[in-house]
Amino acid sequence: MNVLNRTPEVSKYSHADLFPFFPINFSPDQRSKSLYMVKPYTDLDDNGNVIVERGRVVTFDGFMTALYEREINHIVPNAKLYLELEVQGSCRVGLFHRSQAGVVTEFAMEKHVGKDPHEVRTIRIDFDIVGAEAKLGRWYFTIEALDFYSAAQETSEKSEADGGTLLHKAYRSAWNALGVEGTPTDVILRRATWGVYNAKLQEVRPCFVICTFRREKQLAGNVDRLVSALEAEYPGYGIIIVDNARTVERQEHWPENVRVIQQRNVGGAGGFGRGMFEALENGGYTHIVMLDDDADVEKTAIARMTNLFRLSLDPEVFIGGAQLDVYDPSRLADGGAHWVPDRFERPFARLAPSDLGELSAKDALMRNHSLNFNGWWLFGGHVDGFRKFGMPLPCFVHLDDVEYGVRLTMRGGHVLSIPGIAVWHEPYYAKPEGWFAYYNIRNELIRLSCHIEVLYALLVGDSFETSREEVDKRISKIMRRVTRLLLRRFRGFADIYHYGSAMLLVLAVEDFLKGPSILADTDAADLHADIMKVYKRFNANHRFEKSLPVGVIPTPPGTSDKFIVPWVSRTKRGRGVLLRGYNLYQRLSRNGNVSLMTRKKTPLDAISARRRQMTVFNSRNDINWRDIRSGRDWAYYDPQQIGYHIFSNDPELYKEARERLSKALRAYRKDVSSVQLQWANEYDRLISEPFWRDLVQTFDRV
Repeated sequence: MNVLNRTPEVSKYSHADLFPFFPINFSPDQRSKSLYMVKPYTDLDDNGNVIVERGRVVTFDGFMTALYEREINHIVPNAKLYLELEVQGSCRVGLFHRSQAGVVTEFAMEKHVGKDPHEVRTIRIDFDIVGAEAKLGRWYFTIEALDFYSAAQETSEKSEADGGTLLHKAYRSAWNALGVEGTPTDVILRRATWGVYNAKLQEVRPCFVICTFRREKQLAGNVDRLVSALEAEYPGYGIIIVDNARTVERQEHWPENVRVIQQRNVGGAGGFGRGMFEALENGGYTHIVMLDDDADVEKTAIARMTNLFRLSLDPEVFIGGAQLDVYDPSRLADGGAHWVPDRFERPFARLAPSDLGELSAKDALMRNHSLNFNGWWLFGGHVDGFRKFGMPLPCFVHLDDVEYGVRLTMRGGHVLSIPGIAVWHEPYYAKPEGWFAYYNIRNELIRLSCHIEVLYALLVGDSFETSREEVDKRISKIMRRVTRLLLRRFRGFADIYHYGSAMLLVLAVEDFLKGPSILADTDAADLHADIMKVYKRFNANHRFEKSLPVGVIPTPPGTSDKFIVPWVSRTKRGRGVLLRGYNLYQRLSRNGNVSLMTRKKTPLDAISARRRQMTVFNSRNDINWRDIRSGRDWAYYDPQQIGYHIFSNDPELYKEARERLSKALRAYRKDVSSVQLQWANEYDRLISEPFWRDLVQTFDRV
């Protein structure tokens, strides 16, 4: 560890110069303590204050307590910062810096002794951000609880040696007045914040937009937390709730700042777009923030985000927060990503799902990563930025936030995902793709068609029109290459008997080929109803049961009645003759969707041990088609619904979907070049305010 010699000094700044922009709220439960401190953990008192026991050193180097420099330096370059603590008792406070190379520097180590064990004092330590890339990292602090009497005596003796005022008698008198000689005392950390000096603060009147669909209870809790966080600091704030189900009842205790808009079900994109449009039309707000209705948010995250809005001078900088796993509160589910604009479904995550209590995960967040996506579970920016970069793509649900982030970064904006700002949200692994497959595929094809045109125009520059023929050839080649990926995605669904998702992929390709009219002229609610009818028919092989059916023999993944598949033990993976033969059999038979050998079913099949076997996965996360025996039913356990999702092989459904896919892919190869150009030409109109002004009028129809 490097030690930077530093003599404690009185800050030269007045209280008016301080802006505590990054407050720390110590409210972890047992499952999320690693977000706040390093083991061994300490406890909180009844008031939510941190207890540091005598002789203990507590290190506050967590995702929610440390200050990551990179994003802060982007907003306020080379700022003069400080750490401020409010403590009760005698303690030693250390301030440390860890660079992205893993070098730890002790910046300051200060002892603070009060006149009695119950004295509450404010401690402030100044430091600077140094913008050198190699040194950017994070700041964290430690607190060591000192025995009051020992610390007082040591201070008194030092004072005598220095010829100063004798404090020893005063300390001893105060100590004896407690009535218990020699009793040690704990330190209580009452408040902590990271702050900045001499900040030029911008006026902020934020409007939070929440799109909701039948999540009344969770919505009400988030609205109450938002009101509590905003009403004192930002009296001009707004909260716009866009209710796609028309089931939200306005609570009597909500202030006038909370507005409820009830409309038809036009999806998340329609809901967020409606809220964004209304906020822009209002004209009184300075910033707009998107917040998912099913994301648990706390006041500290809101305070940090709005404070950073006050510090940011660039209206083209957008701020977002991480998504943490609501089922595993210290685990990162999504910390932002970079989507390649001219590639189909090619995101590079800032950090894979990780335990943020681990040092490796905390260090990984310090590394440079050019983000162009932060989910709309918590994302916002200045109204001038929203006006410049346009409205969302009216694509119902899914990838509207991806499309927006990629678009704004290509056109000069910036997306910052700030460590320490987060919501707790249901992670991706807990959400089966299901009917979302239609929107995931269709919207990604639309995004690719539009963004590839924008990107190449920027890359080629003034020569774009003169090089149009060569550019079109390259675009056409990339778009046709997507057919392989579409076929792979279809097989991924079919191999695990998700025929509903497989068929919706086919519909997605067909509707993409219809061109921009599918978004501009088609009623989104009616289209969604038609999609769900198709999904229901092709999902008939799926059922949910509270327990496995009578007589079922639950079989571990990767096993059959004849042999144990080698990958279970992970020996000779991919090399054994048995494994290669089994893989070939699975692939040829499409996991049972096409039978190599026909067999007539008889009533006695119901009592056959072989026919009663069912591959059972412990969770949705464990599903792997290679571990399902060809033709065998399979299931996975769902801890939320407390039961089993069971999927049965249905060759007829597979055959119908596969034949229609072949037809759709032939049309795709033939027409994709012209269709791509249609989407590119209509792109700016679809994301314009005039288009949305007409569109939102259709949302209110009964």
